[in-house]
Amino acid sequence: MKKILAVIFAAVMIVTFATGVVAAAGNSALVAPCWNYMDSIEVNMTFSGNVGTATATITRIYGVTTNIEATL
Repeated sequence: MKKILAVIFAAVMIVTFATGVVAAAGNSALVAPCWNYMDSIEVNMTFSGNVGTATATITRIYGVTTNIEATL
């Protein structure tokens, strides 16, 4: 049982850390990576009945990023 849980946790961690760069295109023809110059991001979503709340914390790369814009 412990081996199965260890394998499952390892697989979840590999998938979590293997997230690639996501590209997004809005109304313009410009396609830009969404996660450049961010050190980390944490997004939390909670629901209470029919109401949902989302919060995010973004950490910049110190000495590289001076401005972060985000839409949640």
